[in-house]
Amino acid sequence: MNARTFGALLLCLVASGCFTTGPKLEELKSTIPQLAAGQARIYLYRPSSVGGLIQPSVMLNGERVGAAKPNGFFFVDVPPGSVEVSISTETQQKASFSIEAGQTRYVRVTVGMGLFVGRFYPQLVGDTEGEREMADLGYVGQPLDSQAAKAPPAARPAAPVAVAAMPSTMASGAVATGALPAPGSLWVYSFRDRVFGNRDREFSVRTSAVQDSSVMEILSSGSEQQILSANTREIGFQTRRISGEDFIELSPYLLASVPAPAAPLPQSPRTYPGTGSAQDWKVRVVQVRREEVTVPAGRFDAYRVELAGENENALFATSSAHAVNAAATDYRTQRFMYEAWYAPQIGRYVQIHHKTFNKYGNEIGDEWVQLKKFELRNASPPDRKD
Repeated sequence: MNARTFGALLLCLVASGCFTTGPKLEELKSTIPQLAAGQARIYLYRPSSVGGLIQPSVMLNGERVGAAKPNGFFFVDVPPGSVEVSISTETQQKASFSIEAGQTRYVRVTVGMGLFVGRFYPQLVGDTEGEREMADLGYVGQPLDSQAAKAPPAARPAAPVAVAAMPSTMASGAVATGALPAPGSLWVYSFRDRVFGNRDREFSVRTSAVQDSSVMEILSSGSEQQILSANTREIGFQTRRISGEDFIELSPYLLASVPAPAAPLPQSPRTYPGTGSAQDWKVRVVQVRREEVTVPAGRFDAYRVELAGENENALFATSSAHAVNAAATDYRTQRFMYEAWYAPQIGRYVQIHHKTFNKYGNEIGDEWVQLKKFELRNASPPDRKD
């Protein structure tokens, strides 16, 4: 990088100025919840406003836990063990360490020069240094009252299981393992993107016909209706549109053709409806595991299928000035994380979590789809012919 390019990038980064954050650590000490038994705490903070327009996601053991916001800090409670903190912009930077139960550790995020955009470096620092540097920073994590309300899993009161919560007419129509739901079955979902704070939108899906491995559906949202079809033999993404917005489904009837999914899946999704052409995307199955999940419709024993993907050809900006100025306004997807929870007893998914990031590492979408209620008809076995 020549001196002119370096100087232009530095000017763009510094020109971002100071950013307003939340209350200071000293003001919050009395309201920060105590550490639960058997847990550890990690504080993550960014003690500078340099490059403030770029606020990449902070990943902890592969899961997003927050964003590196200028002059801000937040904390995460974790079980003891090995920890890897990573941040990606044009490159990925990592910090790895171990943490013990009852221990608190501090990770500082600093900004360095990159070829097209700033690089963010997580660094483990000592307790004294971490507390001192955080003193004048603002809290940018989740609301503390919601965190305080969270109890350890063993302390949470048990909710009734889904079948017990269903009217008897619903329970009797539960979908058999590896079967397709019968025509007339209905699922009602809510949809929200938490990045934009949108209100919940409601939509319903009703099966109108089931033949061999094909399911015909009527998707309704308000006064809008669409007739759609799903091939249960194919594992892939489909774009649905409700109330003027798109959301993405992954094989809604996956359990009909794969009754007990495990990684790797029989076939990976061939395409992802994101930026660029289909062949630019690299999609992988991260994990498949059995997991209990609670949604408005009740508690379900489900299969959680997690996928991730990225488009390496959409990673870099055309100029350093563009990279800084567009970081907060570029809504083209470069990377995604997708989770879907499938419940065998209802024959469809009960929850979707879809997160998207632009090429600067900024989170541009955090979509949640959750099942609110359902009605099932007698299920029919799928066609097993090749």
